[in-house]
Amino acid sequence: MAARSSAGSLSVTSSQSSTPERYGRLAGTTSRRPRPGPQDLDDEDIGNGWSEQALFQVIASLIPGARTVLHRITDLGGTASFDELQQYFTDHPTTPITKTKIGGTLTSIPAVQRCIGPAGSARLLQRDERARIYHIDPALVEGPPAGLRDRRCPPRPAAR
Repeated sequence: MAARSSAGSLSVTSSQSSTPERYGRLAGTTSRRPRPGPQDLDDEDIGNGWSEQALFQVIASLIPGARTVLHRITDLGGTASFDELQQYFTDHPTTPITKTKIGGTLTSIPAVQRCIGPAGSARLLQRDERARIYHIDPALVEGPPAGLRDRRCPPRPAAR
């Protein structure tokens, strides 16, 4: 159902909702580009046998806690100790992981990779057993080189 307001802007509403459509130039808003999805990711090698698509598939298959742990390791530059992760997630406001479960959460990452990760790729999450340090390869932390990134993904509009 479409209606024109006195200001002349077009507003689209459905019979289920009275809120204007969020995308496009409807209801006087500026057009927003839809977020890139898995279909927009490249299957070119970004390092150690990984592609953007393969990395996305593995991360999407993880339990939410494991995704959050990978995100935390990435925020720390790609390296974190078991003790740092355990301490950080014990009192985490949105994704708490008890001290007894953090080891299983970390173990689930290579288990998912073995099931659906690319054959012959390096381990997504590497572990130094003696030092109890977890590490993600810099190529995977940093993502594709800027030239590849700029070629495929348009810049996101600035937040208002």
